Amino acid sequence: MLQVVMGAMGIFVGLATLIIAAGWIVPLILGIIGRRRHWPSARGLWILAVVWGGTAVLLAFGISGLVFTVSRMGRSYESNARLFNATAYGGKTAILRLAYTGEAECVIQDQAGKNFRCATTNGSLVVPAGDLTIHECKFMASDAALRPWTASCRFGDEIKISVGTDAVQNVAFGPPLLVAVQAEYTPVSSKIRLEPACADRAGNIYTISGAQKDSVPSFQFLDAKQQVIWNGKFEAG
Repeated sequence: MLQVVMGAMGIFVGLATLIIAAGWIVPLILGIIGRRRHWPSARGLWILAVVWGGTAVLLAFGISGLVFTVSRMGRSYESNARLFNATAYGGKTAILRLAYTGEAECVIQDQAGKNFRCATTNGSLVVPAGDLTIHECKFMASDAALRPWTASCRFGDEIKISVGTDAVQNVAFGPPLLVAVQAEYTPVSSKIRLEPACADRAGNIYTISGAQKDSVPSFQFLDAKQQVIWNGKFEAG
């Protein structure tokens, strides 16, 4: 969704800049012609061209800055976070205990403003001690066919916690996840839209994805006799 918004904003910025950039050329050309023909309004046209051109440049820089800021907001914090190494860190550490005891990874910002990727395979996440901000997390597991799956979440409201040195603190985010499916029926087209949603006990929404394109979640509809009357796969994992 973010990519679509950014694409639309890019097209809008491009068209607006093109129109404005092309528009200020008109008074400039008229000013040149007027100067050669000694029009009384030639000076005013020159001033209009300069003001219009300056406004176009400022507007282009302003909108470009806005687009860049929005794109930075939508970018994963993981891109500039290095893997946390308690030994190399040199500071005090603590442990966040997850309800999920499998493989997990969280992007955490310490009180100095540095981003770290903290990973665990047993549910005990070693993190810097002090005031922390948790930006995003993901949990990995394999199904019965040994296909890998990932449940990931980028927290809309960043989770802020404070944990003391050598302390062990339980956190509410992460699996087990509650899976719900919202069904919407359109009588005109006789189509049913299914929208799956996975949330943890704190209400954070997760995206479920698989490594293979064909390993997207599937669904089944059962009748009163528990017989399958409809099945299929969701379009996106």
